[in-house]
Amino acid sequence: MATKSDRREQLIWGWVRLLIGFAQISLAGLTFGVLITVGVTPLAVGLAVLATLIAVISRLIYRGRKGPVTS
Repeated sequence: MATKSDRREQLIWGWVRLLIGFAQISLAGLTFGVLITVGVTPLAVGLAVLATLIAVISRLIYRGRKGPVTS
């Protein structure tokens, strides 16, 4: 049975995961839009790098699990 602090931690990490996912999707869409409208510019490259960086950070935090590794 999960304690109150365990549930609170799950809720916090769930929101963090949701926000990271939203940022990834938003930046990917924005990057695509900029690429289609303006072409390859420093802005488009910067957005693509930022989206990739957020994806890497997410992968490092979660590593395919539901929550971060707690040891």
